Amino acid sequence: MALKYRPEIDGLRALAVLPVILFHAGVGLFKGGYVGVDIFFVISGYLIGYIILDKIEAGKFSILEFYENRMRRILPALFVVMGACIPMAWHWMDPEQWQEFSESLIWVSFFTSNFFFWAQSDYFAQASELKPLLHTWSLAIEEQYYLIFPILMTGLFRFGKKILFSFMAVIALTSLLLCIYLAYRYPAANFFMLPSRMWELLFGAGCAFVLFYRKSPIFSSEVYANVFSLAGLGLILYALIGFDRDTVFPSSLTLIPVIGTALIILFSTANTWVKKILSVKPLVWIGLISYSAYLWHQPLFAFARIRTPDIPSDNLMMTLSGLSLLLAYLTWKFVEQPFRKKRHSQAIDTSLNVVDRKGVFFLSICGLCLFGLLGFSQTQGLLKPKRLNLYVDISAVLKNASTSRSEGIRMGLCDFYPTIGWQGKWACESGQGADKNLSFTSIAIVGDSHGSDKAMMLRQIGYSPTSFASSGCSITPKLERPILNEQDRFNFNLLITACFELSEFAKQKIQSNEDIKEIWLSSKFNAQKLELENIRSALEYWSLPGKQLVFFSHVPNYPELSRKLLKLPNGEPLPDYPVDLKLSRLSSRPELRALFKQYDVVFVDMWEVACGSALECDYKNENGGILYAGGNHLSAIGAKSMGENLIELYGCKGATPELERISQEYRVCD
Repeated sequence: MALKYRPEIDGLRALAVLPVILFHAGVGLFKGGYVGVDIFFVISGYLIGYIILDKIEAGKFSILEFYENRMRRILPALFVVMGACIPMAWHWMDPEQWQEFSESLIWVSFFTSNFFFWAQSDYFAQASELKPLLHTWSLAIEEQYYLIFPILMTGLFRFGKKILFSFMAVIALTSLLLCIYLAYRYPAANFFMLPSRMWELLFGAGCAFVLFYRKSPIFSSEVYANVFSLAGLGLILYALIGFDRDTVFPSSLTLIPVIGTALIILFSTANTWVKKILSVKPLVWIGLISYSAYLWHQPLFAFARIRTPDIPSDNLMMTLSGLSLLLAYLTWKFVEQPFRKKRHSQAIDTSLNVVDRKGVFFLSICGLCLFGLLGFSQTQGLLKPKRLNLYVDISAVLKNASTSRSEGIRMGLCDFYPTIGWQGKWACESGQGADKNLSFTSIAIVGDSHGSDKAMMLRQIGYSPTSFASSGCSITPKLERPILNEQDRFNFNLLITACFELSEFAKQKIQSNEDIKEIWLSSKFNAQKLELENIRSALEYWSLPGKQLVFFSHVPNYPELSRKLLKLPNGEPLPDYPVDLKLSRLSSRPELRALFKQYDVVFVDMWEVACGSALECDYKNENGGILYAGGNHLSAIGAKSMGENLIELYGCKGATPELERISQEYRVCD
């Protein structure tokens, strides 16, 4: 039985694509808008599965015809968007962005961009917002699936429907279990890879199987159909609104939107409320153009963020959301529709024979090879905007700032990625190893990468601390959700365990070393959302007999610093980029000061160390030296400057005996 048009499916597509667009635009309503992709997966699995079953049962299935239809459906609009991205990238991207974009063109051309973006970044990381073709990972997964699925279906169908359905069910269950297993172990691979996503498409195929072979509705009563379809809509809305960037995804929670979508597909019969809601004309219209809308929105948002010096305004992002729908309509009408017709099109000269099967395969292969060749040529520097040569000097400055920090924090000796392993490698006692020529201090430092910055501050003025700071490790050893940058390297469970082991090791070392008199605590804590209980837990954990606790606030933050500097033409002076110090900061919180008094903790305000009494603070010194490596970590220049400021502001006042001793030796006090 041929698949009849169901307008509610287009409405469901609209319910998928609009939250995705608004989520990427930064609109707060749909914090879980990314699940729209999962809705698409289920819909795609259902529609394609049903079409294949119908063709197989009729004895008319052709693998060539299937791939021809996929090419007609996917490639014309994709080529238009890829082509539109190139001139914008040519004019606006910095060298690093241009190189990565060029590489992505190659991977997109072979429908393997999910592998590329898996290796590049976390989907939810801020840097991902600057990747125009990031969203093609989902197209890659679908096309990889459809390279396998039709062949398996036709091969297994000859053994009977039960064998086919049972095999699909086993594969789907295996894929789901793999997804759940990888969710906390390798979340980035879990997000981008087909094996842990296949079950969502197979869920849709299962719906197709049920609806194709049933001779009557699953429930004859409209009451039950209404209940189940409304439940499906409720599950989808719950995921769209209730999930957010911190939700571990995909995982077992992905069942919520997937089951919700399946319930709508199975039970939204003619007279159900859900069918009536999803069949309203505006939603159906958006559903019809949803593929092109999905293609256009990410490049528009990415290039707006690349082009805009500051974070784009909400008004701009909403305008671009509307523009993505307008471009989607034009693409649907003048690109998608003509190419989906099989021989006759007002937009194509049929005398060229480009709309029959041979023409489709020929043009598709030529287009994919062309974009792949363009990407390769760009990566080799054969096609490179001349303006990128102007970035060389500032790129070198930023690279030197980053390199100097890696050396200053003793990466691999004192600062580790804890899940990779620090046991047997730690070599950061005061005056030993790379610090053998520096003066001894009775200071031990614990915390995350910001703790490593404090160790570097001391080293830059000639003193060697004992450092246990490690990237990603909070000063609260059992903190449930540390602040992470790379989900694949820092998955939550392993990180918490590794950091706790490192903290226990540090605590034992500090307790047994009578020469250590002070414990410096430094982690990234949010001043806007005072994590008082986490700080209290840290103070209780590190309060040891005979050891003075010193708590450091966070340094001023300069978001997008590297990106802004890379926009400068060569030879131009570094611009000012002041941070307003009137913003909320830890030192202004009376409840925190009361807590420090309770535990006899010395508080060091790093905003004061960085900026003194000024109301604004900049990322560079008076000589133009860059103080930061990235937005909130110190360069070697910044570490030396702030190390000197620290001992002058706090050592000369006798904040702690060790700081006072260093300030006297360093001769900074009047």
